[in-house]
Order: sequence, then structure tokens, then C-alpha cells
Amino acid sequence: MTAAMSKEQIKAAADRAEARARGKTTAEEFVDVALSEAEINAEIVKLAALPIGVYESSRVAAAKRLCMRASVLDRLVSAKRKKEDKKEIELLHLHWAVKPWPEPVDGDALLKDVIARARRHVVYGDALITALWTMFAWVHADVAIHSPSDLACHQR
Repeated sequence: MTAAMSKEQIKAAADRAEARARGKTTAEEFVDVALSEAEINAEIVKLAALPIGVYESSRVAAAKRLCMRASVLDRLVSAKRKKEDKKEIELLHLHWAVKPWPEPVDGDALLKDVIARARRHVVYGDALITALWTMFAWVHADVAIHSPSDLACHQR
């Protein structure tokens, strides 16, 4: 007595029988049913976009469909997710790519503009602290920072 065959096994057997009837070899048959690299990549992109729980429940079926082991599929999907995460991080920080102003900036006028902008959005007494903090946040990487004791030494 033979074991019951699944739908996939029946389809594969029918495909093999049809290929034999047309006179194709096993290698030619394999080439006919093999997925292209573009098809595999498209499927991996779709799988990487799935929530982890949904991916986990569909990974074995997807691996069978792609004719690969589930562990290989996991590595490919993980690598694709890392690339996508890196792209999102790069896009998140595009506003930090600021070019220096081409001419010297009047610090006093800039501070007054920052104070005026802050007072449009927040009501408080001394906006100078916010303006100084904002300027410091933008220039601290480009300016040598000294402690007050260093400044006192230079005044002697």
C-alpha cells in the first residue's frame, strides 16, 4: 500500500510525467521550474517586510516554494531586514548633513533670531539659555571645549 501524496507531490509527479512525455531530461525540467534570482529576491523582500510573527508562521512554506532550506531563508531575510533598517537610520539623519555657511556669521544677530523663534513657541522669562544651548548643540563637535578653570588660566 502506498502513502497518500500531498498536492505538491502530485503536482511534481505530474510535471515530471509531462516532461518525460515531451522528451525533456531531468536537467531541462529543473531549469524550467527553477526560480530566477529576481523572483527569489522579490519574495525575500516581501518576507522581510512581514512582521516577525507572520514571517515565522509562513517561513517553512516559503522555503519550500523557493526550493531552499528554512535556515538559508532565515539568513537571507535577516540580511535584508538589516539593510532596510540601515536605510531607515540613514534617512532619519539626513537633516544632520548640514554644510557650513559660506561666510562668517554674526553670533549676536544669530542668538537674537534664535531667541525670537523660541519665544514664538514657548512662553518663559529668559530664552537666552535656550538659544545658547541650541548654538552649543550645533557647534560642540567643531569647537574645542574648555573648562572654566582653563579659561581662568588664560586670563592671568
